[in-house]
Amino acid sequence: MAGKNKQITGCISIIVILFTLCNVFVAGTECGNVDENTTIDIVDAFLIARYYVDLPLEIFNPDFADVDGNSLIDIVDALLVARFYVDLIDEFPGLCQTPAPDDTPSPTAVPEPTTTPLISDNYMELTSFIPLNASEEDKLRENGFIVLDSMREETFTHVYSGIAKANTIPAFLTVDSLLHVFHLTYAHMLETVELDFFYPSLRELLTGFETEVAIEYESITNKPFLKEACRRLLVFASVAKCLINGETVSSGLPEIAPEVNGYLNAVYECSLVEPYPGEDYTNYKPRSHYVNNPLLTCYFRANTWLERKKFNVNVQYDVTSASIMASLLTANPALHALYEKIDTLMSSLKNKTSGITPFQLESAMRDSFSTIYDADGYNLLELLENRSLFQNKLFTGIYGEKLYIQFLGEHKAIDTRIFEETTTGEDRTLPKGLDVGAAVFNSQAAYEELNDDMILYPGFQSQIDFLKAEYDSLTNDDWTGSASNFWLYALRTLSEEISGNVPLFSQTGAWEREKLNTQLASWTELHSDSIYFPATPSPTPVAGAGNVWFEPEEIATAINADFITEVHLNSGSQRLAAYDFTVTYDDNYMSLNTSVGMDGVEPGVDGFVTAVNAAESGTVRITGIDAMGKGPGLDLHILTIYWRAGPTPGNSDITNNIHSLIDPDTAVIGIPSVTSVTVAILEGSLLGDVNSDGSVNIIDALLTAQYYVGLNPPQMDLSNADVNCTGTIDIVDALVIAQYFVGLIDELECDTPTPAPTGIPTPTVTPAPPLCFVEPYPRFYERLGGMCDKVINSLNEAGLPGIHTGKFQTLAAWADTFGLLARKHLDGIPLTPEENNQIHKFWIELGIYFSTSSFVQETDSKAQIVTDMYSYEESVLHEAVGNLHPIIVLYPVPKQTEVLAAVGYVLSYYEFIETENYRLSDEEWIELLNSSPPGRPDWTDIFVE
Repeated sequence: MAGKNKQITGCISIIVILFTLCNVFVAGTECGNVDENTTIDIVDAFLIARYYVDLPLEIFNPDFADVDGNSLIDIVDALLVARFYVDLIDEFPGLCQTPAPDDTPSPTAVPEPTTTPLISDNYMELTSFIPLNASEEDKLRENGFIVLDSMREETFTHVYSGIAKANTIPAFLTVDSLLHVFHLTYAHMLETVELDFFYPSLRELLTGFETEVAIEYESITNKPFLKEACRRLLVFASVAKCLINGETVSSGLPEIAPEVNGYLNAVYECSLVEPYPGEDYTNYKPRSHYVNNPLLTCYFRANTWLERKKFNVNVQYDVTSASIMASLLTANPALHALYEKIDTLMSSLKNKTSGITPFQLESAMRDSFSTIYDADGYNLLELLENRSLFQNKLFTGIYGEKLYIQFLGEHKAIDTRIFEETTTGEDRTLPKGLDVGAAVFNSQAAYEELNDDMILYPGFQSQIDFLKAEYDSLTNDDWTGSASNFWLYALRTLSEEISGNVPLFSQTGAWEREKLNTQLASWTELHSDSIYFPATPSPTPVAGAGNVWFEPEEIATAINADFITEVHLNSGSQRLAAYDFTVTYDDNYMSLNTSVGMDGVEPGVDGFVTAVNAAESGTVRITGIDAMGKGPGLDLHILTIYWRAGPTPGNSDITNNIHSLIDPDTAVIGIPSVTSVTVAILEGSLLGDVNSDGSVNIIDALLTAQYYVGLNPPQMDLSNADVNCTGTIDIVDALVIAQYFVGLIDELECDTPTPAPTGIPTPTVTPAPPLCFVEPYPRFYERLGGMCDKVINSLNEAGLPGIHTGKFQTLAAWADTFGLLARKHLDGIPLTPEENNQIHKFWIELGIYFSTSSFVQETDSKAQIVTDMYSYEESVLHEAVGNLHPIIVLYPVPKQTEVLAAVGYVLSYYEFIETENYRLSDEEWIELLNSSPPGRPDWTDIFVE
């Protein structure tokens, strides 16, 4: 079905292809068969949609169009026909019905997209660099790309230098390589912050807190319940203090020493597994970068203790102990300030804490006992009735479903609840990385690969669908609130459909699984960097379903300039399957740019468009149908409308009248309303508009770059080219214009006009590099840059500036550059020799990046890492990254008939189970990988040879 749906998407705009590729023979039926060609297919849905918006049709029988039997022919009828065609319904709900399913032949299979020919124009050079056997050639021919398991490397710098030194082999720059650089940079930054800030700060906090608890314990008399609660808190604090200091024996009060020492022994041995609901002490085995430094080992153990020891609101001793903890931390300004500083940075790097914090509990105490609290504090909890009252307050919703209190809480990334939600403890006892792929990354490939589990385990599919909808409903603030969540947000883009001059190899199911491999490998690196992972906050409730709006919210453009408006939608928890819009505008000031898309309209990244009627000036009617639906989501980019400003300055409102929004079951989505945006059309030239077409876009950036290298493009207004106000026109101006065009900067300003240069710079003549290729995911590169900025800002706000700031800035600049190149690929614009050279010689930049003495060497921090993610009884699920493997892709050269093979390298992903509660370290994983590695997931077989 996946291949079939891809064909449907690709053929809607070309009716000839629709007839030849998208037909389903249904003998003897009339309802829905509006073109009377003996078939009910996507063409019939297309024709009904066109009929609905009054577009002229040569062949159309309206008697067969009202398939829902409501005496109207509308977008719902078009949607139902589309759903029938893709086998989502067996009959129409109206008066006329299709034959019974037994009498209806199965739809004919739709072929997969034709892939690029096997023998590329540089195939001889390729095979001299990487010899291929017959089986590998077959897989390359079948998919248009292949990953070679037989060739293994350890660092991206080394492998890309090998490609560059081959000289004639085009380099394929993979997102894997940039993700891996971010991982190494982030891991080393985190290690530095842990040593320089987190470890000493937490040591000071725990030492001071243990002292406060000991003093409080000694002071309590004649209150047996409080005394015992405080004793338990002192045991907790003493264990934490001993672990952060590396102490193996308690030096505290004799009455608690045996209990403290018992905990310490279990932690240091890290082998005891107590029966449920007891503790699994194998979690205290140091892993990842916490192994090699004794201070970080202490930090790891103490943090694991704080994370795993919870005060349960169902247990009165726990609630009382936690209340004493809250009171002591609140009353001590120094400890309070230290706590807040640690918590703030943890929240910014990882995520906000789950559970109830001590200070939230303190506030709840004050609310519960009002004026008498100030006099007696937590001493009120000596009385049973007060404890019961307080517990009842907590149970009745002050903190929702949070049923425990923690010292520092769990600062978990936003994905970690998945494994808890997709296991039953009886049938499906262990989760899979595919669960994260399907729910968090919205990967259709992962969802398809879970089909057997959906059949085998009742309720599993509905749970995945529920989780998928929840993650789709998260806001931009949820995803960008921490560096870890931002990382996941960037990985989600690799599941998004890309539009434009998309290479054929990336339109296959095999490529979807290759990107799933990238997502899960990078996700493994994320959790390896933060070995103790915390829990997910509940996603923001869906609200405002049915809202439709324009972006940008304010538009100012020059006369005769081209500009766009995007139509966005909040579909809530439903998928958008059909819509009907009428957009109006003042045709005295603007018009549709009908040279683009379908009469000036194209689908957005989350959208679709079926029919556009722009026959009446000042009005355009737009409808769309998609049988499967898109979303759900709080911000779906449905449409992009292209406009051209007129020759007269003035203002024009663009108004969208929403007639209908429908999900795949024809249910209405929310309550649509009219939305509008005002366009200000200004007189005069625009800074950055070097070709004087009234807009600043990528063409202006390209012309500026051509001017800089001496190509002297014609009809170029040099007075608008110096956008950074330096007095010269250079490649930086081109980059700034490009950044403005893609939205990375908000405006171009230059107070002093730059005079035209008197001479043309002479470019340096270098041999032309081979044509290269960048993975075409512009939104990924944008979010990668955002991740880097998030880390820099987090460290600056914590008063820790300068820790790898330059590295993250360099990586963000790479992301900007390669994002622009990816966009050129999708726009069908050939790369310049300089751009090809930058990709081909990228290994040099990588070498410089890793050569700084204060930074970790790439060779000292190889790709092979492992992390344990989940355990059940004695089984421990491990996720791992292995060696780097070459990937070969075949792609057409823009504006030419030439087809080239390019070589890049990708990460390898593993998932396996260890028994007897054993948790592997990175060193043990590398040894296993070199001796008897586990197999790669079965779903990688389609692209790995």
